[in-house]
Amino acid sequence: MSQFLSSYTREGWEVKTMSVERRRTALFWSREAYLFVLERPL
Repeated sequence: MSQFLSSYTREGWEVKTMSVERRRTALFWSREAYLFVLERPL
């Protein structure tokens, strides 16, 4: 994930918002979803 964000910041994008959602799927497992809102000037 850090490589993903680093590549976009090198291109001039800024992270405006980040949201993380965690859900339990079974007794011991869980999964995560990440939502990033990126912005750059035109």
